[in-house]
Amino acid sequence: MKELWLPVPGWEKFYRVSNFGDAESLGRMTARKSPSGVPYQRWIDGKRLKPSLNDVGYLHIQMTAEGRRTSAAVAPLVMATFVGPKPKGLQVAHLDGNRTNNRLDNLEYKTPKENAMDRIRHGTSGKGEKNSMSKLSDLEREEIRHRYRFEAVSAMELAEIYGVVFQTIYKIVNE
Repeated sequence: MKELWLPVPGWEKFYRVSNFGDAESLGRMTARKSPSGVPYQRWIDGKRLKPSLNDVGYLHIQMTAEGRRTSAAVAPLVMATFVGPKPKGLQVAHLDGNRTNNRLDNLEYKTPKENAMDRIRHGTSGKGEKNSMSKLSDLEREEIRHRYRFEAVSAMELAEIYGVVFQTIYKIVNE
């Protein structure tokens, strides 16, 4: 596939993205004021943007022009640019489960349920040990299920033993 660059909707004069998931600013004149308040114009060269990872692992870029500033996730920009606006109720899904692979051929609009099923299939769902907030290992979860079903240990007792609230025990035994 050949790399194709298109302007970002709403930022057409300032930014563009490629079907390979890259982003760049375009060269342009900007209005500035000197420290003494005298207005002047300055040329800013266009450049390839270096996306940064947000706290949940998605690549973001900063876009600034004409007094506007925003941080935007790269995947939705690629989809909006090449496919069109995100339909209501849908999400941008990474087909291979890699949140940093923003190539157009790896992105698709999906329902939240479809996206959640994909995350389970990819092993990126964040359930059990994969959840950074998890207090229990997968082995402990299996032990809890076993003790609850076959040893008749109550959810309250298991919660006390494992240091979690009893609602957590109920979620585990009903998975």
